[in-house]
Amino acid sequence: MLRRRRRARRGAAERGARRRRGAWAAARGRARRRPRWRSAADPGRRPQASPLPSFKTIVETNLVGTYNVLRLAAARMAHNDEEPDGDRGAFVLTSSVAAFDGQAGQTAYTASKAAVHGITLVAARDLARWSIRVNTIAPGLFATPMLGKLPPDVFDTLSAAVPHPRRLGQPPEFGRLAVELLENPYLNGETIRLDGAVRVPNR
Repeated sequence: MLRRRRRARRGAAERGARRRRGAWAAARGRARRRPRWRSAADPGRRPQASPLPSFKTIVETNLVGTYNVLRLAAARMAHNDEEPDGDRGAFVLTSSVAAFDGQAGQTAYTASKAAVHGITLVAARDLARWSIRVNTIAPGLFATPMLGKLPPDVFDTLSAAVPHPRRLGQPPEFGRLAVELLENPYLNGETIRLDGAVRVPNR
């Protein structure tokens, strides 16, 4: 009887883990949108390099696009008069928890978001001479229009994966943090996770 109960609990845990992995995959659209490494260990597959164009597209959008806005806006901000707190301007960039917990198959997305996190401190130091601050938010799973298209059971599984509060983040919560980063004159060069303590699984 005891063995039977243990097997039942183990089976339930494995089924829950499989549902969570499937939900993460559905939310990220990994199979359709992310270039993957092709492994010689995959049965029935010949070794093959991942396509470079799709990697470049994601990096150019998430990283090069971010840097382009940063450099152009900073050039204008540098001519502003200083505020009473000493600021001429402040940036809030957007990274992702994938910068720290990238899933298998997310090489391009993780590389681009990790790079946004990477330039945060350097940009803050470079722009300090003009009294411009730079901070970054790394959001987890948020209730965006894209995730709103997922089936209800997948949505519920994603919500259950967040330790506390056990739900997806809401856009106003992102906005509140962005405002604090803009208004607090002593916050500079930081990347802050906004994710309800979630840690993304391998798959």
